[in-house]
Amino acid sequence: MSPRASPPATTLRGRWLLLARMAWVAAGITALAIVVFSVPSSFEHYSSVCTAASEVCSSDQRVGQPTPEGVRALQDAGLSVRTYALLNVVVDKVFQLVWLVVGVLIFWRRSDDRMALLVSAFLVSFGPVSVDTTDAEALISSQPAWLWPVLGVNIVGTVFVVLFFLLFPSGWFAPRWTRWLAVAFCAFQVTDTLIENLFPELYSRLPALEMISWLVFIAIVVSLVWSQIYSYRKFSSPVQRRQTKWVVFGTTLAVAGTFIFQVPVDLSLVDGDTPLRLLLLSTGFSLSFLLVPLSISVAVLRSHLFDIDVLINRTLVYGSLTAMLIGLYLGGILVL
Repeated sequence: MSPRASPPATTLRGRWLLLARMAWVAAGITALAIVVFSVPSSFEHYSSVCTAASEVCSSDQRVGQPTPEGVRALQDAGLSVRTYALLNVVVDKVFQLVWLVVGVLIFWRRSDDRMALLVSAFLVSFGPVSVDTTDAEALISSQPAWLWPVLGVNIVGTVFVVLFFLLFPSGWFAPRWTRWLAVAFCAFQVTDTLIENLFPELYSRLPALEMISWLVFIAIVVSLVWSQIYSYRKFSSPVQRRQTKWVVFGTTLAVAGTFIFQVPVDLSLVDGDTPLRLLLLSTGFSLSFLLVPLSISVAVLRSHLFDIDVLINRTLVYGSLTAMLIGLYLGGILVL
C-alpha cells in the first residue's frame, strides 16, 4: 500500500459479516450480563468492612473496602456504609455502561465495516471488565460459575486493545510485518491472563514471571505507540490523520488523568481509613478514562471531523496555566 493512498475497502459481506456479527453479539451480551449480575456482589464487596491488617486491606482483593476507622469517618460525614457502597456501585456501573453504549452505537451504525466492528468489540469487552476487575472478581467470588464468561470477555478485551492500536484507523497492518507482532502480543496476553486468573500462586512462587510480564507489557505499549506514529506519517490520509489525533488526544488525557487519581491508591497514601477520598479518586479515575471511548466514538462515527488542532492548542494552554496555578498555590501553602 503506497503512502497516503486510499486503503482497500474493509467492508464485510455475506457469511463473514454474519459470523462477525454473531460473535460480537455473544461478547456484548456476556459483557452486559456481567455488568448487571455483578451489582449485588459489588455492593456486598464495598459494604464489607475490612478488619484485617493494613497490608491486606490495601490489596487488590480488598480495594475500596472501608476499615473500622473508615466506618467512623463515614459516620462523621453523615454517611452509612451502605450509602458508601451504593455510591461506589453507581460510579462503577455508569463507567461500564458508557463503554457498552458507545460500543453498541458504533456496532449499530457501522457493523458492516470490519474496523468499526473491531472497535466496538474492543469497547464492549475492555471497558466493562478489563479496566477495573473489582466487580468481575467480586462476581466470581460470590458465584464461581461466572469464572469462564468473565475470563472470556477479559481475554477478548486484552487482545482487541492490541489489535485496535495496531490497526486503527485504516484497518490494515502498517508495515505488514506488524501482523506477526500482533500474533506474538496477543498470544502473550491470552497466556498471561489465563495464568493470572487460573494459577495466581505462580506469581508469588516465581517473581521473575511477574517481571517478565511487566517488561513485555512495556514492549507492547512502546510498539503500539510506534505503530501509530509510523502509520500516521507514512500511510494515513488527511481524514485518518484527524481520526488518529482524536484517539491519541483522548487516550493521552485519559492516561494522564487516571495516573493522577490512581497513584495515591497504588502508593497506599489513601486506603480504607479514608473511604471518602477513595470514592473521590475512583470517581476521578472513571471520569478521566471515559475520554477513551468518547474520543474513539468521535473518530469513528463522524465523517467530517471538526478541527482538533484548536482543541489541542487550547488544552495545552489552559492545562499549562492550570498546572502553574496549582503549583503556585501548593508552593504558597508549603512556604506558609
